[in-house]
Amino acid sequence: QLLANVGNLANLETVKISHGRADYVCQPRSAYRLAEALEAKKVDVALDFVAAAGHSDTEPGLVDSMIKHSDAIRDLLQKKPNS
Repeated sequence: QLLANVGNLANLETVKISHGRADYVCQPRSAYRLAEALEAKKVDVALDFVAAAGHSDTEPGLVDSMIKHSDAIRDLLQKKPNS
């Protein structure tokens, strides 16, 4: 559904994606296709494929990736002037 509506996300400055390589519920190629579609819309995308991780957001590698991405978004927001 995200891929079908990627145009609605084109106004985002950046998107961070953490995805397990062994995710058989949402296969890694879906995350790759989403990243490619966002990049085609000029959205800055960081895509992390996490080895030995599946679909669960509690797997250590995915947790590390999500923390890294959350920290990057926090840093980006802190640099923006108050509106």
